[in-house]
Amino acid sequence: MRTAQIILFLLFGFSLIGQDQFYIPRELSHQPAKRFLSLDGFEIFDGDQVNVPRRSSFLAEEDIIGITLYDLQTNNASQSRLVIGPDGRKAAAWMLSFQAPPNYPDRGTGFNEFDGSNWQSRPMARLEQNTRTGWPSLIQLGDGTYHITAHTSGTQLHSLTRSPGMDQWMESEVPNAIPGGVVWPRSAAGGSDGMTVHVIALSTPSFLGGAPYQGVNGHLLYYRSIDGGVTWDIQDQIIPGLDNTGYGFVSADSYSLLARGDTVAIVVFGEWGDLAAWKSTDNGESWTKILINDFPLDGYQIDDGYTTADIPSDPFAPDSLAIYTSDGTGAAVLDEEGVLHVVWSDMYVLDGNTADGNSSFFPGWSGVTYWNENLAMPSFVGSFLDYDGNDTIDLTFANIPAYGQSTTSMPAMSIDAKGDIYVFYSMVSEAHFNELDQQNYRHIVGARSTDGGQTWGELYDIINPDLVNPDVVDFVEAVFPYAWPDADDRVHIVYQQDNFPGYTFQDSLDPLADNFIAYTGVPVSSFEGGMTSTRGQRESLEAKIYPSLVKDYITIELSETDFSDRIQMQIFTAMGQQIHHSCCLPKKSTFEMSSLPQGIYIISLTSRSKHLSQRIIKHLD
Repeated sequence: MRTAQIILFLLFGFSLIGQDQFYIPRELSHQPAKRFLSLDGFEIFDGDQVNVPRRSSFLAEEDIIGITLYDLQTNNASQSRLVIGPDGRKAAAWMLSFQAPPNYPDRGTGFNEFDGSNWQSRPMARLEQNTRTGWPSLIQLGDGTYHITAHTSGTQLHSLTRSPGMDQWMESEVPNAIPGGVVWPRSAAGGSDGMTVHVIALSTPSFLGGAPYQGVNGHLLYYRSIDGGVTWDIQDQIIPGLDNTGYGFVSADSYSLLARGDTVAIVVFGEWGDLAAWKSTDNGESWTKILINDFPLDGYQIDDGYTTADIPSDPFAPDSLAIYTSDGTGAAVLDEEGVLHVVWSDMYVLDGNTADGNSSFFPGWSGVTYWNENLAMPSFVGSFLDYDGNDTIDLTFANIPAYGQSTTSMPAMSIDAKGDIYVFYSMVSEAHFNELDQQNYRHIVGARSTDGGQTWGELYDIINPDLVNPDVVDFVEAVFPYAWPDADDRVHIVYQQDNFPGYTFQDSLDPLADNFIAYTGVPVSSFEGGMTSTRGQRESLEAKIYPSLVKDYITIELSETDFSDRIQMQIFTAMGQQIHHSCCLPKKSTFEMSSLPQGIYIISLTSRSKHLSQRIIKHLD
């Protein structure tokens, strides 16, 4: 049964939504949708976009460090994709591919490094020589070695290591004896010397060709190397309690692994199981379970069935059979004292039809929740940002792009030396709308706590003109954030951005196109005074730019009011590269576009006090 503590939290947390936070109207936010298991690559929309070059952003806080056609970085919680060394050098990893779906044959690890002054050129090929991989988890060992763990197409774990001062990456396999292999790994560096590599991975579930292992269809298993990945003294270990006594299955990527010195933690954001942590203070030798949210149905398998008598009464549940849990996404941090901090996205799940092999969830649900070992009860971080201040969130359910999670999801977290806590998450934005496919964009918003996570300040949208090129900021879909756990004067984040809401794996409206891996250093001073993306906005200029899907020409018509205001026009590629600039537009003008390569372009119109940006798509036929 769910603990009384959590029930009290729900009463407290959701009362905050009604009073101080903002929400989608009930008839829109509580519509259930089927939860289907995500596959590791299946047939998607086969669009045809070309790569376009881009310099780094002219703003110091953000750089585009990589490009990829493969637009899924994780199924749920993010793996470690950014490291920062004691010398200030940074490195980032992501899933990279430039070849066509559905198989993306060149998929592998994209990697870039910041040398203290600049990021290197964006890579155009994976690190692996001959092995197709996915889901890279990047760590840095105590001697400065970079270590990456990914899974192969053959459901094995593949390692890449690069020693300090070396250019060549060494490749090896992490041994396992699991029938069907293992997938979706996470890794962390720990130990007193920083040379221990901790890894967790999921036994291959049946829908990917595997089979239930020890009674769990997707069993989370633990691996350890105390010599930097040369040998593995722990393999295929089942941690007590993280087994069939609590879980019938564990969803892909619904877990985190972290370490600081000899303290190690595994957190499972169980959609149909406990939201719980397993903590070790002896470098992975022994483990203690910490229950965060008690899921009432131990070891539940989809279609097992249950009644209202089997679950606790919940006045906030959207259905009598709905059960409070997470949406599978979350993040965790160990602070300098070894205290565990956890954040997750709220969700309700439902298995009302016990004959279809699927369960349901409520994708319009919102809310992000925080917990640490010292808090008497969890606290509510936030949900939506109310851009227009009308005390409601103006969204239409059909306009919310599919990611398989909630409308406020994919949390990331960081803590600074003062103990201030920063939580970020990807949120459907009421203020940013894609007219071409009639969907709302997602932005990444953050909040800060200065009192140990008891209360949280106002939300701050990091997709704003102070951090992102102002000429493309209105057309950014921001998802899959990962934050380096230690903040300094900045919170260091990598995330994926593109120009269309949703992603090709589940959303046919999102064409196959370049996706950009962005590094952003968010100044912690941004959180003082609750500044949001509304700052710096100019009045909208009135003009018509058409057509939005163009082959040869675009036409611009200015309003009578703005016609004589010395309007300047700029054309940018989707990566922010300016390719045209002209001044003093007439009331109606036509511009030739036939010589440009196909792709996405931003038309920017600017006067002294007004601005308008609009995206167009250039096609060849």
